Amino acid sequence: MGQQYSARGFLNAILRRSGKTLLVEGPSDKSAVFRLAAEKNISCECAPCIDQAALLGDDSMRGMGSKERIKMVIREAESLLEKQPKLAVKLLTLTDREWDGLRFDKLKLDGEWIPPAQQSPHFITVGHSIENYYLNQEAIKEYLKYCFSEHVTPELLTEVSTRFHRFLDLALSYSILAKEKGLLTRCGGAISLEYITWKNGKYYLINSFDQCLLSRGFTNAIGFSDEVNQGIDSYHGEKCIENYSRWLFHGHLGSEAIWACIGALARDLNFPQKVALEMERGYLKEREKYIVDWLSRTENIQRQPLDEAISLLYS
Repeated sequence: MGQQYSARGFLNAILRRSGKTLLVEGPSDKSAVFRLAAEKNISCECAPCIDQAALLGDDSMRGMGSKERIKMVIREAESLLEKQPKLAVKLLTLTDREWDGLRFDKLKLDGEWIPPAQQSPHFITVGHSIENYYLNQEAIKEYLKYCFSEHVTPELLTEVSTRFHRFLDLALSYSILAKEKGLLTRCGGAISLEYITWKNGKYYLINSFDQCLLSRGFTNAIGFSDEVNQGIDSYHGEKCIENYSRWLFHGHLGSEAIWACIGALARDLNFPQKVALEMERGYLKEREKYIVDWLSRTENIQRQPLDEAISLLYS
């Protein structure tokens, strides 16, 4: 992994740099910020750095996740501001909101959803994580046309738009239940089009998904699919949730659920099984790069606080 720093060691390193440093959680954040910055074509005398939390790793951080490590660096920087006032300018951070400040009751948001308060230079994603910015139906349709041009049909694109809010219902109910049951890590990569069905205008999980979770060591999986489906039914017809549901679901699990729905849609429109599966989970790196590129070039699209963080980083 290379050199790893303590919190103070990292701060000492960025003080020696000529430019500013943005500390982010992982590689997806880093690549997205670099692509967005490239589109702005900002000139900067002192080249900034974008570092990942994986650089942090002394004994005091053992067992911490990326977000907790970044918070530790922020606390250390704040304790040093009197002696090192340059840290207030040279250190920027971007962390995932996840579900901070939000409560759920029976898989529904308990209370009003509001975006997180931003305290520059320490920024927080509007949604659960960076992946939530990518899940825009227009971006998805453009990607399908780009990567599957020989297969894509007007009917598929129309249905993606028509059913998009139903993709979100499943993504939200699935990821929140996984959170409540402590299964966020065990559910990674589990959902697939084979476990999804379209019924009465909604996407549901079928009960065989419970067996998939059983095989992953979740001994109390029976009934998981039914609980997800009950959550989906509770969202149905509530138009207000569509305004913020794309920000609520778990970035990774929600994305997997949405692309599994797209694969299921292709299957139900009689696309070849191989193509439906490729739409669901093929070309993952290319898909992310394409959608970040689309995000960077599209006007009037939600990119805050990413744009603000980039502008400050290059100032």
